[in-house]
Amino acid sequence: MKTPAKIGIWMDHASAHTIEPAGASDKEIRIVSRFTHDEKSETIHKGEEVLHNKERGQQQSFYKAIANVILGYDHVLLFGPTNAKNELMNMIKDDHRFAHIRIKLETTDRMSEADQQQMVNTYFAPQI
Repeated sequence: MKTPAKIGIWMDHASAHTIEPAGASDKEIRIVSRFTHDEKSETIHKGEEVLHNKERGQQQSFYKAIANVILGYDHVLLFGPTNAKNELMNMIKDDHRFAHIRIKLETTDRMSEADQQQMVNTYFAPQI
């Protein structure tokens, strides 16, 4: 029987990065939304509707990239300070490819990378 693959993903609306429990692996994936403040400033001159459409499209691409990472794991902790994790869950909740994956959402304050690693380690620590 294989060990379930576990990962934590810290995210907000601008970026996300993966954090594996201590000892699992040193690989880290960073995903950044392409809808930056500069792009927002440029787009706003074209009109509010164009701005919202572009932002929505960019956000969907950002969430799809995170969802593709999640597909490689059995147990996922999504955490961060914004409601971006909830928006991601709303996007994937009806997708049957995610039915076997345990996904837990946690709202946190902004955290240092060390605090994020500690949260993932604590969450995935073996229960005695």
